[in-house]
Amino acid sequence: MKICDKCGAYNSDDRMFCVDCDEKLDDSTIKANENLNQEVSSKIDKLYNSKDPLCVSCIDKIFGGVSLTGIIATIIVFFLNTATQTSCDGLGWALIAFAVSIFEAFCPGINWELEKLRLSFRINGASDAEPSDFYFIRRKLAIILSLLLGTIMLVINMVQ
Repeated sequence: MKICDKCGAYNSDDRMFCVDCDEKLDDSTIKANENLNQEVSSKIDKLYNSKDPLCVSCIDKIFGGVSLTGIIATIIVFFLNTATQTSCDGLGWALIAFAVSIFEAFCPGINWELEKLRLSFRINGASDAEPSDFYFIRRKLAIILSLLLGTIMLVINMVQ
């Protein structure tokens, strides 16, 4: 697709003159259009690239599945404790920890957008920021630690 330099109209590649203003479409228009096509293609490739660090990896799916199982187990223990009239101390914290682990594991893009929102209050150009290696390590640690915390709280409550 060619873009007219004079009026900005979009024209098909086989046209020699603009459909709106009859301006001659020259080779510079074609080169600018090729650069635009390459830029769009690279951004689309980045969005669909499985090596994108913000995509949900297999390990994230495993941790998220374990956390989902933890939520189900916590709900079962809550109902059992309620039926036997024993205390349910710590089960709310276990649910919150498992929910944080699930959110961190299954929603890395949303987490990064929230992080950019937080950064926008501190730095200029936060919308163009890219996640650092430290961010990815912190994200993985948050998944593991919240899963461990939820598991510990669930086990403590089951032992009581």
